[in-house]
Amino acid sequence: MAKTRIKARSDTEMKLARQRRRTRVIHTWGWVAFFFLAIYTSILISRAFFSPPIKYELGRPIKQTIRAPFPLEVEDRERYNKEIQQRTEDSAKHIPHYYEYDSTVEERIHDLLRKIRDEIISGAFPENVPPDVLSRNLKRKHGLVLSEEATTPLLSIGYDRKFYSNLEFVVSDMMSKRGIIDGRYVFETYEREGLVKVVNAKQPPPSPIGSQRLVEYPEELKDAVWRSIMDYFEGSSPLQMKAAQELLVNLLEPNIRERPDLYQEERTKYINQIKKPKQFYKRGDIIISFGEQVRIIHDSALTRLNERIRTANLMQLLANFTLVLIIFGFVAFFVKKVRPTMAFSAANIILISLPVLLSLSIGRLIVQILGKEDLVIGYLFPAGVIGILGVMLLDARIAFFLVSWGALFFGLMMDMSFKVTLLALIGGAMSVSSLYNVRERKDMLMAGFRIALVNFISIIIFEFMDDPTGELYTYAARGLWGLGNGIACGIIAFPALVFFETFFGLVTDVKLLELTGIRQPLLSKMEEEAPGTYQHSLNVAKLAEPAAIAVDVNYLLVRTGAYYHDIGKIAKPKYYSENQTSLEDKKIYQTISPNMSVLIIKKHIKEGIEIAQKAKLPKEVIDFIPEHHGTSLIRYFYNQALKRAEESKSFDIIRKEDFRYPGPKPQSIETAIVMLADIVEATSTSKLSQSYVDEEEIRRIVHECVLNQFNDGQFDECDMTLRDLHLIEESFIKTLVSRYHHRVHYPSAPKTQAREEKNAEGENGIKTQINKPENDGRSQG
Repeated sequence: MAKTRIKARSDTEMKLARQRRRTRVIHTWGWVAFFFLAIYTSILISRAFFSPPIKYELGRPIKQTIRAPFPLEVEDRERYNKEIQQRTEDSAKHIPHYYEYDSTVEERIHDLLRKIRDEIISGAFPENVPPDVLSRNLKRKHGLVLSEEATTPLLSIGYDRKFYSNLEFVVSDMMSKRGIIDGRYVFETYEREGLVKVVNAKQPPPSPIGSQRLVEYPEELKDAVWRSIMDYFEGSSPLQMKAAQELLVNLLEPNIRERPDLYQEERTKYINQIKKPKQFYKRGDIIISFGEQVRIIHDSALTRLNERIRTANLMQLLANFTLVLIIFGFVAFFVKKVRPTMAFSAANIILISLPVLLSLSIGRLIVQILGKEDLVIGYLFPAGVIGILGVMLLDARIAFFLVSWGALFFGLMMDMSFKVTLLALIGGAMSVSSLYNVRERKDMLMAGFRIALVNFISIIIFEFMDDPTGELYTYAARGLWGLGNGIACGIIAFPALVFFETFFGLVTDVKLLELTGIRQPLLSKMEEEAPGTYQHSLNVAKLAEPAAIAVDVNYLLVRTGAYYHDIGKIAKPKYYSENQTSLEDKKIYQTISPNMSVLIIKKHIKEGIEIAQKAKLPKEVIDFIPEHHGTSLIRYFYNQALKRAEESKSFDIIRKEDFRYPGPKPQSIETAIVMLADIVEATSTSKLSQSYVDEEEIRRIVHECVLNQFNDGQFDECDMTLRDLHLIEESFIKTLVSRYHHRVHYPSAPKTQAREEKNAEGENGIKTQINKPENDGRSQG
């Protein structure tokens, strides 16, 4: 016994471990589906994947109207270029031309002059050196090009202090008092316009510089030097004066130079004082209209827009993904509250999300085809599809939650349009309300017409609120889009529902209603071949359905399960008491052993599953076939086996397990209700056969049936509570009391015939003869 208990405990632990692993796998795939669908939803409602860069060519007509999707600030390069051009033209009138006075030039010439003097005096150039040699030496050492006419006097002068002093006076006169420049006439032009500014490289000139005093280099240098020599070399020989002139012309160079770099720098500063003009676009403003030629301002705006779109799209995608995760979390929390038994699996997450994603995908397709600028785009979102599929696949509460979710997301897709969101919410809410008590597939079409009507009225109201001065026919024309939207919702929902039922193996309320129709082949076959079982199934359904309503479970599933729970008895109907009409039928088990009889009884479970699978009944309905018996004991044949064993004094062990149904036990409250209804119906039919039955007797029988199943542990594997059992029990009692109510005892026909004849004479004034049976012996007049 101890080993048996240890083995049983080990098997239980292994079973629990496998179940935990399976649960983890299901949850893992659930999270994968959760994030994948969140990413897909974020993509649908974002511009990132649906807003390619705007293509255009400068100077060519554009092929679309471009609106600013967000506030946009761009540089008006067209106006800026015009202002730059104007400023550039103005700079010629306002910016001075810079000239630099370089005092170091004069210093360098003085130094070179002293050096030449000292070299001649020190004997570097001896007196007996030929003039041509002196010329070569000066050229080689100092770069001076002097003729022999100039070098000969220099050699003869030797060290003449006055001569060299006069040379320095001439240099100072030419460099400091006058100034040498290359481009005096240009200077003079600028000076007349007042656009000259002299700057100093080292120290300022001793006197102001003016164009009248400047010496043009090199054209005017020779004459200017000669005039200065005439002033300072008074009394000198012509040869010495010519030598001094040639020497100084070689030494002197411009000490006033134009500085275009300073001018350009100042000009640039002047031009850059212009503030770049900005062009502002509010959200929704037209940047450029269809067919308009792309100008520079458009190019600036479109270039900036393309740059912003890339960044904005990425940020919007991240923001939308975060928002979608939050909303998905709300949906998961809400569904967990209203559907606690719904597992967090990939299939369920896809099932809940797909109606919304289907509608959003249609909405995105419409937006891409027509563009957001189209005024009717917001009237075409099929929110009704979400409501219809939500009600058919889940329930009204979840459906309305999904409609709200879809309306919000489409509003985000349409740049947070409140009007679009509200219209989608109204249409979706109407679809949920229209299908709250759906009974047939054609109800979806009727829901589509109701959505169409509500959309039509809502659009007219919205249009009037937007423009109270508009024409009624304009409102009505736009309302027609909503009318078509509603009808399309009903049409789209038809194939979508079939897809959901097929792909996910779902059992919708409409499917259940179809399965319980009187024209269902299986039910017709059962009515024909096993009429007793058929009536029994109907009675079980009448008991089970009110009980399902009482505990708030799917009563349509309970009704369908009750109809098909004994479908396996079609194979051998005469082996079951409700179909045994003759005495010979009722003796069928007298020649069969209890063990064989039990196998025959059990077989209707297996045969029922095979028949149901062949008829392609949904799994949720097939589950009722084995679970409505659970592992219950087939007590009649078990007692028969015990009795025979006792009578024959057999030592064979009668195992209770051999006389139990194979199970499994009920896995849901629905199958548990049908189990109880089956037992109560069978028991009440066999025990309550009187014309009047006391309610206490019904209560006793029902309570005994429920208690036996409870004590047998048949509800251990489903979420049945004691409160549920109490409500189910009370529902059964109420139904049976109404079935076995007290009936009035009507007198037989012979006792009332005379009275009928008398009444007829009184009413018609003539004697009326009532038809008698032929064996009455009277003639019929």
